[in-house]
Amino acid sequence: MGAPPEGVSDAVLDAALAAGIGITVSEMHDGGARHIWVSPRAAEILGRPIEELLAGSAFDSVAPEERERLHDQRARRARGEPVPPTFETVVITAAGERVPISVAISYLTRQGHRIGVAFVTDIRERKRAEAAVLASEGRLRNLVEGAPDGVAISRQGRLLWANRAAGRLLGVDPPEALIGRSLGEFLDAEGVAMMRERIARQAASGKQEPPAEYRTHRPDGSIVIAEISSLPIEWEGAPAVIAFARDVTDRAALQAQLARAERLVAVGTLAAGVAHEINNPLTFVTLGIDALERVLRSGEHGGPSVDNLLQEIRQGASRVAAIVRELRAFSQSDDDVRGPVDIRAVLTAAERLVAHQLRGRARVERRLEEHGRVLGNGNRLEQVFVNLLMNAVQALPEGRAENLIEIATHNSLTGAIVIEVRDNGDGIAADIVSRVFDPFFTTKAPGVGTGLGLSICHRIISQLGGDISIESVRGEGTVVRVALPVAPDEPRPVAPPAEPRRTAARKRILILDDERALVMTLRCLLEKDHDVVATTDAHEALRRLLEEPLCDLVLCDLAMPGLDGVDVFERATERRPELAERFVFMTGGAFTPKTTAFLDGRERRSIQKPFRIAELEALLGP
Repeated sequence: MGAPPEGVSDAVLDAALAAGIGITVSEMHDGGARHIWVSPRAAEILGRPIEELLAGSAFDSVAPEERERLHDQRARRARGEPVPPTFETVVITAAGERVPISVAISYLTRQGHRIGVAFVTDIRERKRAEAAVLASEGRLRNLVEGAPDGVAISRQGRLLWANRAAGRLLGVDPPEALIGRSLGEFLDAEGVAMMRERIARQAASGKQEPPAEYRTHRPDGSIVIAEISSLPIEWEGAPAVIAFARDVTDRAALQAQLARAERLVAVGTLAAGVAHEINNPLTFVTLGIDALERVLRSGEHGGPSVDNLLQEIRQGASRVAAIVRELRAFSQSDDDVRGPVDIRAVLTAAERLVAHQLRGRARVERRLEEHGRVLGNGNRLEQVFVNLLMNAVQALPEGRAENLIEIATHNSLTGAIVIEVRDNGDGIAADIVSRVFDPFFTTKAPGVGTGLGLSICHRIISQLGGDISIESVRGEGTVVRVALPVAPDEPRPVAPPAEPRRTAARKRILILDDERALVMTLRCLLEKDHDVVATTDAHEALRRLLEEPLCDLVLCDLAMPGLDGVDVFERATERRPELAERFVFMTGGAFTPKTTAFLDGRERRSIQKPFRIAELEALLGP
């Protein structure tokens, strides 16, 4: 082999050999290059004997398709153009095997000749690894592209990449059309606020956010409920978020049905107590009417006794109306309505609904601090706390004098409003506390509970952006904590100064209701100051609306046998459109799908039964 030429030190040779790198020294000439020295490792990498490598051109072992590129590279270097000192190429061994190599070359001049010193590295293993990675990435990309769930990458809420399922979920095809668009385009104001809050929280913590449900609005106007989990990643050299989205519209509908079913179960459980709460005021209303009748028959038509009786009758009727109103609100399906809620009013209403179960069973202590309003849904929160209070009652041993339920509120360190419902009952065993929010899991006796109550409570609180947790010690009791976000401050409108009541101008009024007593009472109250037509016959009312002079006000019951309020409205306004703004619908709250769609479809004026005459007089105006 001979000694290495000058300029190549033994230290360099030793280091190259230890690193598995071959070295060649070539003399450059116009026709190309000729090896003048080849290390044993270089010969091994090139797959040819040293003698063969020294006898021919340095380009002989290079694969034919690579030679033109290397000659061009050498020519550009000779012209003084910048050429990278390191490149990759392919050589063919004497056995015909193609071997990818990496070459790092530098030049020196010796005795007037230009010499190239090259470090040659076998990169077959690296190429195989790269090929495996590319194949793996390809399989991964195919897997993600074909995944049934949406996968999207975003930065500060703006989309950088999305798979086909994400495009389908958002109603955009092809998914490449999503790139550069803001996720906020597909969300309502509440969804945008929640997204920004999650992005900020994730940026601060660097941790994965738990799943959250968003109402996504497609370009065609349809709405899809998407459950989204997100994780911080690095994408193209900068922080980003990868989100996994699942269409849970059907699941959300099923959960809403389960929540309604649970509300109906709760209403059934509360029925006996509600009946008791209604019967008490109804009793003194009935007795008050008897007493009033006796007073009137005696000829004493005035004085404090009559005033007192009327006041008591009015208070009793108001109590019944309040109980019915709360029970109706409890059973209504308005899961999507959210806004500022007075949590103390919710707790008071929930406690009133379970008052019969509480009475004689437990002492209730309240520590309700002054707070701002929470952001939520009053009816759904009422459902949660009715459930928690009933659970607390059922956990208490019957007949024990020290039974206690505590209801308390306070502000958490994070600014949320926390509500605690605590009982000193039997408690829950440690091995099952973690399961109490699972659907259909219950510790109650057969027939007492559905096993859905706490699961639905958990879903309601989570959807409202809150948190619910439970702690229990066997034999000591249980505490359930609900944390809810505070609603943003809203300016309170300043009430205008009260004006003195003015007598309304005489107007023409038509009253239609299938309850004869209600119709007659309204006519009695209004006919002194107005021209009143009152009937229980929808066909007669329709005839009068179409044939007689226009009414200034139409008081129409919504739910009636035969022609209902919707039918009367549609037939009357088809012929006389100007009547549309003169209808006011009286409703007791028993909404059918037809009447619900009717009231929601446009702005309709309505009045909830029971109502006071002052509410009607306000509608009549001056």
